[in-house]
Amino acid sequence: MDKDTFPFLNGVARYLPNECLADVDARLNELGDQFRHEQREFLRQYPTYRENALREWETTARELVDDPTRLVAVIEDAFPPANAVDRHYGFQVKMLQVAVPEMPQADLVEAATQRTEYRSHGRKPVGLGW
Repeated sequence: MDKDTFPFLNGVARYLPNECLADVDARLNELGDQFRHEQREFLRQYPTYRENALREWETTARELVDDPTRLVAVIEDAFPPANAVDRHYGFQVKMLQVAVPEMPQADLVEAATQRTEYRSHGRKPVGLGW
């Protein structure tokens, strides 16, 4: 997707020309579907992961502190219940339509490329009002 976009708003967002929107949107939907599949799989196995992690902490806690039971209890309380885990992570895409300066799109892309090159290599771009 990086080949179809360039940094925008000082790197907070990415600019995507309208001509590339359908392809990138389809790919993002695929990634979202893949994420949700992996999320379901993780949540299905979460109780096992949690138990294994707590067993490892019980072993480690005996080597770290005088009261391993107390440490393990604190750690166990820090693990969210299985029905709350999905609230701690997610996959989200926000697309906003923005107006760009009045210049041909090729010049806009060239300006972004030159700006990136300037930031990377310290060379000042020429020919686009810099």
